[in-house]
Amino acid sequence: MGSSPFERLLRGKTLKQSDGPLVDGRVDLRKSVAPTGALSESPHGPTFARVATKEFKKVEWRQLDLSRSRLSSFRFHRSRIEDCVLDQADCTDWRLWGTQVENTSFCGANLTGAVLGAVDEGRRNRYRRVDFSGADLRGSVHVSSDFEHCDFSGARLDNVDFQGSVFSNCRFAGELSDVLFYRHAFRGETHPPNEMREVDFSGARLHYVGFRGLDLTTVRWPEGRDHLLIRDYARTLHRMIEALRPRVDDAARGLLGLLLDYRKWAGGNQQVGVIKKTDVAELGDPGLIQVLEQLANEAQR
Repeated sequence: MGSSPFERLLRGKTLKQSDGPLVDGRVDLRKSVAPTGALSESPHGPTFARVATKEFKKVEWRQLDLSRSRLSSFRFHRSRIEDCVLDQADCTDWRLWGTQVENTSFCGANLTGAVLGAVDEGRRNRYRRVDFSGADLRGSVHVSSDFEHCDFSGARLDNVDFQGSVFSNCRFAGELSDVLFYRHAFRGETHPPNEMREVDFSGARLHYVGFRGLDLTTVRWPEGRDHLLIRDYARTLHRMIEALRPRVDDAARGLLGLLLDYRKWAGGNQQVGVIKKTDVAELGDPGLIQVLEQLANEAQR
């Protein structure tokens, strides 16, 4: 008897549309389950499952629907994933090197602990027109890769450090908490700089989100009353810092530290930045928001 399409896929074979039933023009592999390893007995009694990593080298996944599949601990080397659907799939602990992912959906997928931004002998990953909306990316690891026309709306990104990942024409919406974007990764100056071109945060709520060494010229900032836009960035930050220096209360000192950090990491030509008002209120003195608003308004005159 022949093996199933999914078994052939796991052996690194390229599947064609004729290899199985189709759903929306893609090979139907929904709810597939990859092996997780044999059960073993611990010296202390309880059983546990060894993680079974699956290595793929120079493979091509095209027009596959792997929605709601269990695919943890996959490894892709110099491969290509195109026109695939992995919505609500378990992709925990994925690792990719020198791999291109295009026109693919990870809506609601579990990508916790995935290494998405590894660099292999100078080869970087590229994500083009990839939908990460609603995906769980907590604990994901990044050094430098390209994200083009990608959607992160509603994605879980708590404490994600994107390092030198390059973003262009991407969208973020929903809560972003303790997320970091840099111009370059640590010791990654040989990689292309992150210019954050045409990145849309208009539907996002930025809670202690750091932009480090970025000019942010074409960024769309959050709309509404929750955020305070700071224009004429360097000069306005300086005025805010000097206004707070004489104060000795804890709230003012906390805000001063936050603004000093913003100034330290400002881009060389950065003209606009943003502060979430609730971040200021959490320091213990809601009146500080009015102080900042007054100084920000004066900068626009």
